[in-house]
Amino acid sequence: MVDSNIPDTARHIVMVIGSLQPGGAEKVASSLANAWSLRGDRVSIITLASAEVRPFYALEPKISLFPLDVVGKSANVVAAAAANLGRILRLRRIIKRSHPSVVVSFLTETNVLSLLASLGLSFPVIVSEHTDPVIYPLLSMWKRLRRHTYVRAAEIVVLNTHMQQYFTEHLQRRPVVIPNPISRVPRNETTAAQRIVAMGRFSREKCFDVLVRAFHRVVANHPRWSLIIIGDGELRTDITELVDRLGLTERVTLTGIVREPEYELRQSSIFISTSILEGFPMAICEAMSHGLAVVAVEYGPGIHDIIDDGVNGIVVRANSVDDVAAALEQLIDNPDQRVRLGENARTITDRYGIQRVMGMWESVFQKALESSGG
Repeated sequence: MVDSNIPDTARHIVMVIGSLQPGGAEKVASSLANAWSLRGDRVSIITLASAEVRPFYALEPKISLFPLDVVGKSANVVAAAAANLGRILRLRRIIKRSHPSVVVSFLTETNVLSLLASLGLSFPVIVSEHTDPVIYPLLSMWKRLRRHTYVRAAEIVVLNTHMQQYFTEHLQRRPVVIPNPISRVPRNETTAAQRIVAMGRFSREKCFDVLVRAFHRVVANHPRWSLIIIGDGELRTDITELVDRLGLTERVTLTGIVREPEYELRQSSIFISTSILEGFPMAICEAMSHGLAVVAVEYGPGIHDIIDDGVNGIVVRANSVDDVAAALEQLIDNPDQRVRLGENARTITDRYGIQRVMGMWESVFQKALESSGG
């Protein structure tokens, strides 16, 4: 539905994403939508989820939300193809009815659907990739669809230069690099807190089993320290059983999903990420903005765009219990180093602040609209 309170002259940004449930891309999409709305743009968000799946992240009141209710598993390939055709047709109808100035889509599968749904229509479609294709390859069908549809995108936005290089080589298109926005927050004043915090989905690539085993070694020499893991997912039961088996129930807390993880970050002095799959590590950057000393595994070249090892954090080998434990103990035993790394980490907001990122998006919008004659 068209909001009659918004002037006809306002630019209409229509965003498409699978859902607005907890997740990095979802949080970024919500943040951008709010920023564009506050700036005076008209913003609509189309999700593939049902109306019962309410947005996890707060949205500005003027933002319109259109849930399509087209998410579901298919019994076979034929059923999947039919379901995707239905998604494309429903998405096309709602996009046409919205009369967008520009469409911004997030995440590969949704990007493909958005481009197919927009065939023959006059507005530009900008697609935003949030997963490193080198580390997380697509199924062959989606990879072929991406190759054939992305050539129709007005712009392709990626999170770092390593992703840019991949798409330049494989799609003969040079994407625009726009990092995720990081908000400036008050300085963390609890650098002496004897608590380590981690955050993410309880899925295999987050490697929380490596973290718990490393913490088991740490707590043997530092029994006053505790570990808190924020998040939920399919492997939470497995991690809970591991915590019990290692006798860590008094030292490790699994909070589930929390609406304001900032409170937990402010109560901690070290942040640890054992994830081996990241496009742009929002959890790491948020911890750095709070001034926590960060330990992160080397999930790929992109981590070095975020952390200068020994300057604003510590980078260790992936899947190494020994290296994770050693880095944590190093920071526990050296509070001055924790303070120094945390202070340097806060400059992350200078590089990836919301105003700077918004300026990058504005340049992409202007180029896309000029190319389409909008």
